[in-house]
Amino acid sequence: MIDTHSTAATRRSPLGREPAANQDLDADASAAESLWEVHTLLKHVVASLTQEVDRSLARENLTLAKGMPLLLMLESPCTTVTSIARCGHSNPGAMTRTIFELEERGMISRARSIDDRRVVHLKLTRRGRRVATTLRALVKAAADLHFAGFSSHDRQALMSYLQRLTLDDVRVFTSRQESRDARRATTQMEAPPLTSSEAPLT
Repeated sequence: MIDTHSTAATRRSPLGREPAANQDLDADASAAESLWEVHTLLKHVVASLTQEVDRSLARENLTLAKGMPLLLMLESPCTTVTSIARCGHSNPGAMTRTIFELEERGMISRARSIDDRRVVHLKLTRRGRRVATTLRALVKAAADLHFAGFSSHDRQALMSYLQRLTLDDVRVFTSRQESRDARRATTQMEAPPLTSSEAPLT
C-alpha cells in the first residue's frame, strides 16, 4: 500500500514548496481570472455604448453593427470587403452580407479596380457619407456620456492601458509560454527518480 503522506512529501521541494509545475498552474489560473474580468468589463462597456448609439440610429433604421463599415470607410483607407472585415475584426462572410445590404440601401457603391479587374473597390455614396458622419458624431456623444466624470488624464491613461493590452498581448503570452516551458523542462531534468513505492503498477 502506497503511503500518500510520504509520496506527497517526496514530491515537494527541499524547501517544502509546491513543485514549479503547480506554481505555474496557480499563476495561469490567476492570469485567466484577471483576463476574464477584463473581458467581462470591456464587453459590458461596449454593450452599453452600442445600446446608446443604436437608440439614436433608430430613425435611420440602422444599428452600430450594421453601420460600422460606413464608419470604417470614412475614417480609414479600407476600400474592399476583406480590408473592412479585417479593420472591423469581423468575419468576411458576415461583412459581405452587411456590405450588400448597405449597397442595396444606396449607401455604398462598387467599382472594379483599374489596375486589377479582379479587385472590387467600395466607395461611400453621398447618403452613405452623411450617415457615416452622423454615426461618428453619435459614437463620440455616447463615449462622452460614458466618460462623464473622467478627467483628461483619466481618459489618456485608460487609452494607454488599452493600447498596451492590444499591442503587447501576443508578445506577453508568447514570452510567458516560453518561460513556463523552460521552467518545466528544468524541473523535469532536476526531478529525482521515482522510488519503488511511486513506480506505476504494471
